[in-house]
Amino acid sequence: EEVDGYMMLKIQPTGMVYLKDVQLCGAGSATTRRCGYVNDVDLHSFKGGNFIPTFVQVVHQKASCVDGSENIKTCQLDYKTTADYEQQLDEFFIGSIEQYQVQFTHTFESDTLGQRQMDQAEHFGIPSCAISMLYPFCYDASDGGHDMTSIGLLVGLIGQNLSNNNAETDHVGRRETFRTSGMKLHVQVKYSNLEDFWSWTGSGTVGYTYEVEQVPAESVWRSKTITRKEEMRAWVNGDMLVNFGDHDRMLIWADGIEIRAHVSGHFGQLDLSSLLVLLASAGPLLFFSGALVSCMVGVEEGVDEDLDLGLPCSSDTYEGSGMSRMPLSGDSGSTGARGGDDAL
Repeated sequence: EEVDGYMMLKIQPTGMVYLKDVQLCGAGSATTRRCGYVNDVDLHSFKGGNFIPTFVQVVHQKASCVDGSENIKTCQLDYKTTADYEQQLDEFFIGSIEQYQVQFTHTFESDTLGQRQMDQAEHFGIPSCAISMLYPFCYDASDGGHDMTSIGLLVGLIGQNLSNNNAETDHVGRRETFRTSGMKLHVQVKYSNLEDFWSWTGSGTVGYTYEVEQVPAESVWRSKTITRKEEMRAWVNGDMLVNFGDHDRMLIWADGIEIRAHVSGHFGQLDLSSLLVLLASAGPLLFFSGALVSCMVGVEEGVDEDLDLGLPCSSDTYEGSGMSRMPLSGDSGSTGARGGDDAL
């Protein structure tokens, strides 16, 4: 696409023009946010659960005195949030965050099975990491067992990626990508031995599956303050700290992915005493149910003699019960059997 306009460029001695010096006419002061690197120790240093930053803003906070004096070395320090005392030094995306590896380690315990580790359970639908890491989860049997995945695969399980729009954001027009707004994920680990058809005996295979869901959120962020310059340099280059006073500090704002995991399960077991009680109570119930059905069939068909069930099927009145059998259709009020009261 052709764009009309012109701009001044620095020509290098060799005649080259650096790409970073070129921008479209009409773009004004718009800039593209860069991708940066932060080591995993500092990346995990935010408090408040499992949080993985995707977008970072670095702010210089100048120290001042609460009483308004200039004695910065001895006064009570204050860190104001106005433009005179705060200056943004840098902002950047965490590079290749989709490839960031996430490890899940969990155990389970029940009254019948006791406490067990992941290597003592079946990994339903989860292949070994030695075979493939292309699945959402893969299993590594070392050190008691753990499962591996990545941010990209985990987010993909809910049909999203970090470049998609977060419709829950409070930005104008509700337009903001998950990469800058953050995202909440809830991972459920479900243990069970009810997968097999014989699991009612309590001998089913114990294993687990994962369920991942997104929790709607306007934004997900954390912050931290840094006072030591050595720690500040994990986030910015040293030349950005030239104007830092002895009592100034750095504020890190980070949007990112919060991951919360919950382990639950359902285990079946065989209780012999309960089974015997059930069978003992079911036997008489089945006998009397069969007897009643046979009695009713015999009366309907007009059987000419009492059925050998220990029950007076041919009687109009059950002795001692005060209950009378209703006449059947076509009987004209008779019992449909010749025995009558003689059968009692």
